[in-house]
Amino acid sequence: MLQSMTGYGSSTVDIGNRSFSIELKGVNHRYLDIKIRLPREYFQLEEGIRKEISKYISRGRVDVYIHYEKGLEEDKELIIDKKLAKVYFERLSELAREFNIEKNPSVEFIASRPDVTILQESEQDLEFINAKLLPAVQKACTMFSSMRSTEAKVLTEAMISQLAELEVYRKSVAKRSPEVVKEYQIKLHDRIKQLIDKNVEFNQDKLCNEVAYFADRASIDEEVVRLKSHIKQFKDILHKGGAAGRKLDFLVQEMNREVNTIGSKSSDIVISNSVVEMKSIIEKIREQVQNIE
Repeated sequence: MLQSMTGYGSSTVDIGNRSFSIELKGVNHRYLDIKIRLPREYFQLEEGIRKEISKYISRGRVDVYIHYEKGLEEDKELIIDKKLAKVYFERLSELAREFNIEKNPSVEFIASRPDVTILQESEQDLEFINAKLLPAVQKACTMFSSMRSTEAKVLTEAMISQLAELEVYRKSVAKRSPEVVKEYQIKLHDRIKQLIDKNVEFNQDKLCNEVAYFADRASIDEEVVRLKSHIKQFKDILHKGGAAGRKLDFLVQEMNREVNTIGSKSSDIVISNSVVEMKSIIEKIREQVQNIE
């Protein structure tokens, strides 16, 4: 099945006293480009998360947002710098003796001095967090892939319809092409008849050569056949699925090249009008292909 490069996926997971949220947003891109935004204390988990997401995506830009909210009872740890507390106590006690102050500095007062006590969050167990976080990332990726598949189905249906319309014009051009040579031959004969009526001599061999030259120069048989082949290949790839965006993009370029050549070779107004319509259809298909992985 084809995958679109646009999509969205999300999930949440509670780890300890923190609630984590994961969001994936995808847009089209020529290559695989995964941008992960993590809280600073979890940067070490980035590579593992990137590898996990890469299992689901082969092309496109994906912005990944992972953040958390702290619970009401966030684990914290009280750190006491005993050496610094001792320095404060000794210096303040010395000052008390010098000024005949009987009361020594209290524990509460020393503890309130700068850098003596520090309340910090407990150290995170990254392995434990990673083990809990990756399944949530997988869940977001599954939702993301599902949305991309749904989007690709819509794109595929649109392209199949456009290919059918393109084939109608291709058949019209194929049917019209031999008539162009015949009409040219008739016009040439009519012109020669006028010359005969005026007693102007002409060379029959030159007439045949002129018709043959025009038929060869204006022949679009090869382009029409190749265009038919490209349309068939395009349909086959759509039905086969997989990471086919680059192949489809190449075929769009080839179809456009054949149609341009048909337009440059033929001066017939009917074929020219069909060329305009075919180029318009191919451009619509090209826009759809830009979103296919």
